[in-house]
Amino acid sequence: MTVPQEKKGKSIQSRLVLLLLLILIPVLAIQAYMYYDSYQVRRASELQANLEIARVLAKAFESFVQDVIHQELAIGLAITYSQPMTSKDITQLLETSRDYVAVRDFTWLNPKGVAVYSSNPDMIGKNYSDRSYFSYVANGRVWMVSELVIAKTTGEPVFGISRGIRNSNGALLGIVFAAIIPEKLDARLAVERSKGGGYAIVDNKGMLVYRYPAINATWEERNWLKSYPEFEEALKGKEIATTVYAPFEGKNRLVGFTPVSSIGWAASAGKREEDVTRPILISIGKSALLFLSVLIAAFLVALTVSRKITSPITELRAHVLALGHGKVPEQVKINNVLEFQDLAEAFNTMAEKVQAREMDLKSRTKQLEEANKELESFSYSVSHDLRAPLRAIDGYARMILKKQGDKFDEETRRRFNEIRLNTQMMGKLVDDLLAFSRLGRKDMSMSKIDMEALIGDVWKELQAITPDRNINLTVNSMPSAYADRTLIKQVYSNLLANAVKFTKFRDSALIEVGGYVDGNDDVYYVKDNGVGFDMQYYDKLFGVFQRLHKPDDFEGTGIGLATVHRIINRHGGRVWAEGIEGEGATFYFSLPPPQTH
Repeated sequence: MTVPQEKKGKSIQSRLVLLLLLILIPVLAIQAYMYYDSYQVRRASELQANLEIARVLAKAFESFVQDVIHQELAIGLAITYSQPMTSKDITQLLETSRDYVAVRDFTWLNPKGVAVYSSNPDMIGKNYSDRSYFSYVANGRVWMVSELVIAKTTGEPVFGISRGIRNSNGALLGIVFAAIIPEKLDARLAVERSKGGGYAIVDNKGMLVYRYPAINATWEERNWLKSYPEFEEALKGKEIATTVYAPFEGKNRLVGFTPVSSIGWAASAGKREEDVTRPILISIGKSALLFLSVLIAAFLVALTVSRKITSPITELRAHVLALGHGKVPEQVKINNVLEFQDLAEAFNTMAEKVQAREMDLKSRTKQLEEANKELESFSYSVSHDLRAPLRAIDGYARMILKKQGDKFDEETRRRFNEIRLNTQMMGKLVDDLLAFSRLGRKDMSMSKIDMEALIGDVWKELQAITPDRNINLTVNSMPSAYADRTLIKQVYSNLLANAVKFTKFRDSALIEVGGYVDGNDDVYYVKDNGVGFDMQYYDKLFGVFQRLHKPDDFEGTGIGLATVHRIINRHGGRVWAEGIEGEGATFYFSLPPPQTH
């Protein structure tokens, strides 16, 4: 009997698809990593490019400062030349500021910080000794670039470049001061400018001095050190290239920061991250789309090829299943693959042989069925014909004993009782023989059996038959079985009854039952400390009517173990025993696991 099993595993088609995926997934992962790495490299390249632009901006600003300082030196030397200049000549000299981009005016400050001459009349007479650039130059510095300040004359943000003029003894003769308008530095600080690009210069306090493109910012908003702490590192002389958030536009920017070393300021150059990454992502996206297209095409081609491989296998499987279910399958078509051609030819040959054998078995099966019917009819006739005279003999002997028994001597009564005992024994033998013959025709109802509970039921029935016996039964753990419960109960009834019977001469009878798993089989045993048996007569143990002990010592018909053997054989198992004469016996039987029935 075959028990339906839950199918596990995968088809060849699914395994081939899985194999393709196992190949494609690493390829996809590697390609994705390459795209990611390419993105990071190009992004890093853009950051480095911004740092290079920031360096160019810093150098351009330093060059502008040096040009202004050189002009201030020329103006200062001319004013302090041994031949004094007139006020008009000095004013005209200072008005050369108009020739310098972003220079609002040149002014001559006396050693006390008062503007004496200027190209801007509004400057004259004002005292600038409170400005930091004046104090630095007055205290010995040759030149100085001031931080961003609010102009006294216009109220607009400016910064100054000042140069001290001293005599041969080092005494300060005056200071040439240039007021710079940051917004007019565009022409002088022209560097590579692209869409989304922004460039900035901050003073030594982190205040925004210059930006391209220009933005409207209050004095408080010009504190870029607060908005961009990265400037602090640049003001300390370090270079940084990183991503920052720009509050004024609410977007991330890729920015390079570099120091303007000669004056202690810092410059930056950056682009909106989206403007940088968009073309990178578009380029990578095009490459990825092309790669995916090729990959999908390759996958579809591979899938088509795999189906050409699996189609004949699927067809062959269908033919095998049909053959297994007793149907007559059509011949397998010859495939253009050599291996499948050989397989198809082999299957077609096998199918023909199987069909021929199946037909042969159906003749034989019919013959066996007819023989079984004849045997069943014969068994019925024999049992009917035997039972009637046996009942008659027993009945007549009982009637004679009842009516004439008191007239018989002891020997005659013993012989009549012996007649009755033997006829009853013969009746029991006929009944057991018929029951044994029916075992082969009985349909089995398979189910899971709790063997320990089953033994409990059998033992209760046996205890009711032998209530006066001192028997110690030990039930060890054992695996559950999958079998016909009624038949397995009969097995334990016979084995336990034998154990009870053959331990009757023991003052303390010991019976032990248990089970274990042995490879693919479940094994069960019944052990007793009874009379045992001689192993040289083992071959007779499971035969019909075979007895290894005298009938006078132990009752029985000799069919019990044969019945056990037949029941276990029907389940696909086996029966065996071990015994030592005078020391006891152990009977074993095995049952296969559920999926093999």
